[in-house]
Amino acid sequence: MFFKSSLIIVLAFLCFISITSSKLSCLEIITKLSSFDKCLSSRHAFKVNLASKSRNANSFIKDQSNYNYFCNGTYFACGLTTSWVTEVFEGLKAQYNECKFYNGFNGEAAGYSTDYDNIFNTMGSLNFHIILHLRHTGLHDHVWTVEQLPYREGYRIYQSYQDVYSLKAWLSQNLTGLFEPENGDIMLPSKTKIMINAKIEEMTNGTASLENLEALPSIFEPLMPFLKYIRDINQTTVLEHFKKAWEKYGQSKIISHSEFWNEYLPKLRKIINFLKENETSSVPFPEEIYNHWIELYGATDNVVYPGLPTNVLTKLLDASKSYRFEALSRLLFAGMNSDDDDQCLKNANLIMAESRWNN
Repeated sequence: MFFKSSLIIVLAFLCFISITSSKLSCLEIITKLSSFDKCLSSRHAFKVNLASKSRNANSFIKDQSNYNYFCNGTYFACGLTTSWVTEVFEGLKAQYNECKFYNGFNGEAAGYSTDYDNIFNTMGSLNFHIILHLRHTGLHDHVWTVEQLPYREGYRIYQSYQDVYSLKAWLSQNLTGLFEPENGDIMLPSKTKIMINAKIEEMTNGTASLENLEALPSIFEPLMPFLKYIRDINQTTVLEHFKKAWEKYGQSKIISHSEFWNEYLPKLRKIINFLKENETSSVPFPEEIYNHWIELYGATDNVVYPGLPTNVLTKLLDASKSYRFEALSRLLFAGMNSDDDDQCLKNANLIMAESRWNN
């Protein structure tokens, strides 16, 4: 009898271990969902529309059951990716103000702050699990999410880049089969090319284009290095830029506390400080800042080019919104890591049924 009882206890324990070990972490859940990154881009508009009709955060949760959400997006973009990623971590209720007062340029009403140093320093002084929303806005645009792991275990970066790569590519361990020129998880910046080509044709009454740069008037000569770069960009260039960030900060890697504070943030601060001081100036754009953008985000900022006056390309676009950098941090209150994982699963299943993403 004792042996039989002991065997039952051992089997029960092994069953418990099997169950707990099979539970998905927040990272694993987001990685699985990243295969739907393009489709989930529609989630952001759904939440903004829902929040506009809801009276408060509690009704925001209740009201979502009255509207059908269909994952029906067709492209990936940094802000749309980070919207669903942060929802997996934080839940829909926490995002009420961010959606209710959504503004893609100035997020102060939604809870963002331009006092990013204070947010960084406060976050770094805490040993808790924290999700950090970061935004370059204006003509220099990029949005991404940083996860601070508890007990100074390190950081993870979650991001995509419109017209270049998806979150699936960013989190992948290898890149086999991910590149496809027009519609891959890594692809050529076709929309950027189309936009710049249209601008050239507009300014020359159709006499010049990216494929006919020789027809450009001599006044455009200083822009030739940039225009030729855009014209000639290919798979090799795209992958080279992507890998500079992906190999250091992608692949679901944990970035050490020391590397994040002593390498990652100093590069980010250099970008922010230069753009804040020189966005509208004719100061030649530094190659160092251009490369830092690639090193952090895996793609180029296509409204600047090394050596060209910083404002020369931005003047051709809508320069009505000057550069801003904003941050928003949220503490995850579930407690232990396993509790956070449970909450991530609940949040993910609200976004998309598990039968679709977990297989």
